[in-house]
Amino acid sequence: MNSLHGSCFYLFLAGLGTGIAFMALLLFLADKAAAREARRQLPLTSDTPRRRRFRDALTVETTTMIQRQLTPGPGTYPCACGRMPHLIETLGNPDPKRLADKPTTAYHLECPPCGITTARDAHQLVPQAQWNAGITHPIDVTRVSA
Repeated sequence: MNSLHGSCFYLFLAGLGTGIAFMALLLFLADKAAAREARRQLPLTSDTPRRRRFRDALTVETTTMIQRQLTPGPGTYPCACGRMPHLIETLGNPDPKRLADKPTTAYHLECPPCGITTARDAHQLVPQAQWNAGITHPIDVTRVSA
C-alpha cells in the first residue's frame, strides 16, 4: 500500500515540475512578444540600450515635451527690437536625446524675431532676472516656440 502512495507522490511531483516548466516557457514567450512590441513603439537611438524589456519601457510623458506661452511678470524689460519677450513654460522632457525619469517643468524667456533666449530654470523669476541682466544666448533651432 505504501508503494502505491509513494508512486502517486512521485507522479504528482513530475506533473508539478512539468507544469512549472510549461508556465516558465509561456512567460518567456510573452516577455519576448512584449519586448518586441515595446521596441516597435520606442525606436532605438544611439544612447538607448539595444535590448529593452516591456516592464522597462518609459511612458510617453517622459519622452515628449509640451510648451505653452505665458505672460511675463511685471518688471520684465522689452527686447532690443521693442517687443516683449515670451515666457515659455516647458512641460515634460526638454531633452529628446535623454530619457527622463519623471516629467519636469521649466521656464525660459525668448524673443523669436531677435533669436535670443535665456537658459531654462525650474522657477519663473530666474529667467526674468537673467533677461533683465542681459544674460541671453542664441535660440537653438529646435527650441523656437513662436
